[in-house]
Amino acid sequence: ANGLILYSPNETRFVKAKDHFKITYANNTINYLEFPEITASKEEIKEEYGIPFQKVALFVGRMDVGGGRKKVDHAIRIFNTIDNPDYGLILVGSGFNDRLRNEIRGDNIVYLGEIYDPGNVEICKIFKMADLFLIPGHVGLGINQAFFLGLPVVTEKGNQPPEIHYLVSGRNGYLVEED
Repeated sequence: ANGLILYSPNETRFVKAKDHFKITYANNTINYLEFPEITASKEEIKEEYGIPFQKVALFVGRMDVGGGRKKVDHAIRIFNTIDNPDYGLILVGSGFNDRLRNEIRGDNIVYLGEIYDPGNVEICKIFKMADLFLIPGHVGLGINQAFFLGLPVVTEKGNQPPEIHYLVSGRNGYLVEED
């Protein structure tokens, strides 16, 4: 091959050193032009969705994909230990099943369901309402949307996709020990 296209510098380690000159990085991303400007305040959005928390951690993703690789159960367990009604976890996405529902122990976790929104208005509102994007496992393109909309990201080390390259622990989020 005359050239190699990689998602990020993280994948360079899989290419023999003699072929590094062939590498071009084409970061995996989303079309930010499709995100509308949301003029409503965080408080207005929380009121619209009936969210009572002062501080909101947001998990968005397909919860049942890849054997639970997004680790929503870790996020649920974290919030099961928080005994402060001002802090809450909002879950959005497909794959929320009875097993996950039965893991929830308090009132500080809310599942908003699946959101299919061709204009991206609803999902952008939900991101704007949050204070933190918490996805313990495979971050995927959700990390791109979180950063674009100004949220720090907290995730675990481990088997992460190329998009993890965007997270600089201590600067725009935190990469914590796995499990």
